[in-house]
Amino acid sequence: MRRSTLITRALGSTALVCAAVALSLVFVRHDAPAPRWDMVGALGAAAVTAGAWALACRTAPPLGAAPSVAGERPPLPHRLPLPARDVGRATGTVLLVLPPLVLTRLAAGSGGVLSGLLIILVFVVTVKVLLFARGRAGQGVARSKFRVLADDATRGELHAVRVRVGEPVRMRYLQRGGKPGELDVTQFHWLVLQDGERAIRLGGDPEEVGRAALRLGGQEG
Repeated sequence: MRRSTLITRALGSTALVCAAVALSLVFVRHDAPAPRWDMVGALGAAAVTAGAWALACRTAPPLGAAPSVAGERPPLPHRLPLPARDVGRATGTVLLVLPPLVLTRLAAGSGGVLSGLLIILVFVVTVKVLLFARGRAGQGVARSKFRVLADDATRGELHAVRVRVGEPVRMRYLQRGGKPGELDVTQFHWLVLQDGERAIRLGGDPEEVGRAALRLGGQEG
């Protein structure tokens, strides 16, 4: 895993903006003669910046362990910051909406029954995809839980234990699938937090568990 640096964030944001501009240009000067060199230039800029972003990610410093603080153990915090909003997910949602709108605009220009059916199909698919993306990328539930913890910490009512972060664990279950010879694989990932003799499982996505293990493995908190 690599660190997210200022260069990688700038190049990634620029690539997303260029792609959005290229798609949005369909609604500007739609009667312009082909080829649309403004759209070609925006797509070319998006491709160049995306390649530079990939190269910058490969050369970014690796994600290492967080610096340990020596000395006395700090007391329980009385103020917890809320997690920052993920701008990348919002930008991805915008790019997810633009292609169906572009297809709808192009279909509306041709006219006919097929274009009307295509508009209806694109609308239904767009709504389904947006609902799926909202369920996968929504942060409302997580932020509400963080807000409760932050309020409890402010009032001095935060219940916490000091633990040592251990190794990540992956549990893999194999079950009989729905067809002959088919297996249904279920995987669970968690991080072991050691509270004396008691082990606490901190579950999450594989990427988040791995990132937490790299940053916090062997430390107390």
